[in-house]
Amino acid sequence: YARVAASDEGRIADQHAVNTAFATKVGALIPAEAEFRYSDNGASGYNTSRPSYQRLRAAVTAGAPFRIVVAADLDRLGRFTHVGRFRKELAWFSARGVLWVFATDPIEQLTDPAAVHHATIRAAISYCALQDYERELRAEWSRRRRRMRQEESDAT
Repeated sequence: YARVAASDEGRIADQHAVNTAFATKVGALIPAEAEFRYSDNGASGYNTSRPSYQRLRAAVTAGAPFRIVVAADLDRLGRFTHVGRFRKELAWFSARGVLWVFATDPIEQLTDPAAVHHATIRAAISYCALQDYERELRAEWSRRRRRMRQEESDAT
């Protein structure tokens, strides 16, 4: 699975290359059919109403012939701001016998599905914490800009 928010075929191709290299490295069988290559080009990760992501879910529901979805990084699944949302998405796939695996995770974790799940949850927690930090940082920058404008206004 590959996703970019701003339409960019090159970045989609790069993500698929990373995914394929990772799958090959761990000895996973890669379906030859293009129908099992999912790409959301120009789709925000803040929600799940992405065409290819929904097609992936439909394929899993219909009993797709794969048990692992490879993505280059955790944020390709989504840019959810709450760990619970990551858990909900991962649990949905897991309940249907499909695991998400991220190429940036250590390969050794593939030998234990529970380790993959826990590693992904840890990564999601870290990601959400980073999102919170970035929000706080942006808010602080906004406060500083307002203060500076006010000081400039007071000086004139």
